[in-house]
Amino acid sequence: MKNFHRKLISLLEIIGGILGIGVILFSFFTVIIPYFQSDAVTLYKIITSMIFLYAFLVYCFSTLSGLLLWKKHKKAVQLSLISQSVQIPTFLIPGMTYMLVSCFGVFVKISLSSLFFSAYFGSRFSIFFLPQSGNYYIGLNIVALVIFIFLYKHRKEVV
Repeated sequence: MKNFHRKLISLLEIIGGILGIGVILFSFFTVIIPYFQSDAVTLYKIITSMIFLYAFLVYCFSTLSGLLLWKKHKKAVQLSLISQSVQIPTFLIPGMTYMLVSCFGVFVKISLSSLFFSAYFGSRFSIFFLPQSGNYYIGLNIVALVIFIFLYKHRKEVV
């Protein structure tokens, strides 16, 4: 793997992870804490907290993967593969929606009636159960998929 590619992927993971951690912390202090202070703890609130925890851990993992890749750690490519894999799928189906972006994502999505693209700069996550939308789709994060394939092809090389 060329030094330029390794450093570029590292920077995407580090910056995306830090931005994601910032988004989670901002949301935690502005949304979650006031939300929990309003009423009794419910199953919905517990699930919401678990979703935020999942996203927080993914962004921490992305930052760690990027730092290890930058430092040429022997397990860095495997960790970066995991970090990219959770960013590849996106969907909005009856019962659930999922999308997670760390730093940058370009999505291609297909619904019953259309094919469309979207792009996100910065870190963003969207995980819901029982979404209130009828605009169902499935899709892929092209950026994460390309990085995943690149890392997979170079996984046995000495970084």
